[in-house]
Amino acid sequence: MTHFQSRTVKTGHWLYNGELRKGIILKAINYDYWYEIEKEDGLDMDDDKPILNEEGEMYMIDWV
Repeated sequence: MTHFQSRTVKTGHWLYNGELRKGIILKAINYDYWYEIEKEDGLDMDDDKPILNEEGEMYMIDWV
């Protein structure tokens, strides 16, 4: 069973169109988010592999 982990890399704000300020949290996760969703949906993942960086992570943005 895969143990999913995340860590906060940076927090800040995104200024959309110079007007709308949205809070964000940049996170490093130890799994490929889209790969895991497709696998959970029952898609054939035999020819695919997770896309992660050298540290075994990918980055996601959480909007707050």
